Amino acid sequence: FPVDGEPVQAVQSGAVAAFEQLDLRQLSKAERQLRLDAAYRRPIDLAVGPVARFTLASFADDDHVLLPVVHHIAIDGQSILIVLRELGALYRQYAGGEPARLPLLAYGYDDFVQQQKQNLDADGERLWRYWQDRLSGELPVLDIPTDLPRPAARGDRGQTLAVTVDPILTERLKTLAAGQGVTLFTLMLAAYQVLLHRHSGQDDILVGCPDGSRPGAEYNPLVGYFVNPVVLRGDLSGNPPFADFLKQLARDALEAFAHRELPFAQLVERLGQARDPSRTPVFQAAFNFLQLPKQRELEDLFAPPLPGQAATPGDWGGLKVLPFEVAQQEGQFDLVLDLFEARGALFGTFKFNTDLYLPDTIERWWGHYLNLLQAIAENPQQRIGHLPLLGHDERKLLLETWNATDTDYPRDASIHQLFRRQAARRPDAVALNFGQEAMTYAELDTLSDRLAQRLLDAGLAAETPVAVFLERGFELVVALLAVLKAGGAFVPLPTNYPAPRLRYLLQDSGSAWLLSRDELLERLPQHDAKVMAVDCAELRAAPT
Repeated sequence: FPVDGEPVQAVQSGAVAAFEQLDLRQLSKAERQLRLDAAYRRPIDLAVGPVARFTLASFADDDHVLLPVVHHIAIDGQSILIVLRELGALYRQYAGGEPARLPLLAYGYDDFVQQQKQNLDADGERLWRYWQDRLSGELPVLDIPTDLPRPAARGDRGQTLAVTVDPILTERLKTLAAGQGVTLFTLMLAAYQVLLHRHSGQDDILVGCPDGSRPGAEYNPLVGYFVNPVVLRGDLSGNPPFADFLKQLARDALEAFAHRELPFAQLVERLGQARDPSRTPVFQAAFNFLQLPKQRELEDLFAPPLPGQAATPGDWGGLKVLPFEVAQQEGQFDLVLDLFEARGALFGTFKFNTDLYLPDTIERWWGHYLNLLQAIAENPQQRIGHLPLLGHDERKLLLETWNATDTDYPRDASIHQLFRRQAARRPDAVALNFGQEAMTYAELDTLSDRLAQRLLDAGLAAETPVAVFLERGFELVVALLAVLKAGGAFVPLPTNYPAPRLRYLLQDSGSAWLLSRDELLERLPQHDAKVMAVDCAELRAAPT
C-alpha cells in the first residue's frame, strides 16, 4: 500500500496459518468433491488476510486430502514446488522424531523488490523503448467466435480441461525442436499461435507467457510471486511455412525475454491503450511451459499416470502421497494453455472462461491442437494455413454426416402444389417468422391464392415472366407463391441493385408484370411492366 507515494510492504510477524479440518468419512464421493470444491472456491480477503489457508479433509482413518489454497499475490509455480519439497522434508523429520528444521534464508522477498526497483531505475527506459516499439500502434484484440455472448464486463468464472501429449508424439516434437534449433517451449507456443490464428482468422496474435524466472540463484529458495507476463507477438501473415514462422518466433522470443524485467502493470500503464472492460489488457490468451525439476516425486504429484500405468505414490517418511485433483475454476483470461514435461510426456491444463466457452468446444480445440502437432512433426515445411485441424471423425462428421441430406423428392407435383398439401395437413403450423410476427400455413395459402386470382383476373397468361421487387418479408413469399399458383414464372429483382442493373433485368427477362409496394416503385427505372401492389394487410381484408 502507498505511503507518501512510495509502496510499502507490511509484514505481519507471528502470523499463524489458517488451518481447518473436515470430516467427510460419511459422505459419498460426489459429496466429498462438492465440499472440497466449496473450500477451494471460498474467496481470500486481501484486506484482512490470511493469504493462505490449509484444509485437511478426512475420507477414512488412513485416507486424507490436504488442500492448500494460496492467493496468487503470494505464490507462483516455482514456489509451489518449494512448498511441496519443504512439506515433505518437514513431515519426514516429524515422523522420524527429529526437530523440524529448514535451511535459513539469506534473502527475503523484500530484497527482491528492492533489487527490482534498482534495476528499473537504472534500465527501465531502455526496457520501455523496446516494448514501445514492439507493441506500437493499435494492438490486435483476439476475436475467436464464442459459444456465449461476451459480457459487457469480463467475469472470472473458469473451468479446466486436463490434457496430455503422449510420449511418442512428445519425443517426435523434441527431436524436431532440436533439429530446428529451438526449445520445446517455442515449438509448442508456435503451434498454439497457429491454433489461435486458424480459429480467429487473424494474422497478428498476441500471447502472454508468464515468466517466473528469479533474478539470481540467491532467490531460488524463496516463496513468493515472481511472475511477470512477457508478451509474444506472432506475425502469421502471408501463410508462411511453419518452420519459417517457428524460426521468426524464436528470434522474437529471445528478444522479448531479454527485456522481460519491465513489470507488466507498468507496461499496460505506459502503453495507454483504451481499456475494454470485457477483455484483459494487451493479450487475451496465455501460454505457460512450466519447467519441473527432474525429481520423480514431484513428477508423480503433478502428472497423472499415463494409460496402462499405475499411480506411483510419493513417500514422505511412511506417508504415501498421491495427487488429488481439484480443477482450477477461475478464468483469468479467455484461454490459457499450461504444459509441463514429466516421464517423457507432456501434461497440462487448458483453462477457459466459462462466460465465453463451453467444455465441448475446448475439448474440440485441444483435439485440433494435437492434430496440428502431429502434422508439424510429420512435415514442418507445410504452410500454416494447410496444416490439418480436423481429425478423421470430425472431418467425416462435417463433410459427410451433416451433408447427408439426400431425401426422396416428389416428382408428381410442383412446388406450390406441395406447399398446398402441407397447408392442408398442418394449417395452423407456423410457416413464416419475420421479426416478432408469424404466419401460419393456412394464412399464407389463403393470401397467395387471393393474389394469384388477381393476376389471373388481370389476364396473366401461363409461363409469363412476372418481376417481383419486394424487400424480405411476408409480402415477398406471398408474391412468389402467387406467381407460381397463377402459372407464371417469377423474376426476383433485388431491391439494393442500382437502376441500370434493374433496367437490364426487366428488359432481358421480358417481364410484362411487376409485383411491388408503392413505396418501392420510386427506386425502379422507367419500365413498361404492369404494376400490381402487394400488401398483406389489404389481402387479409379482401373478400374471399
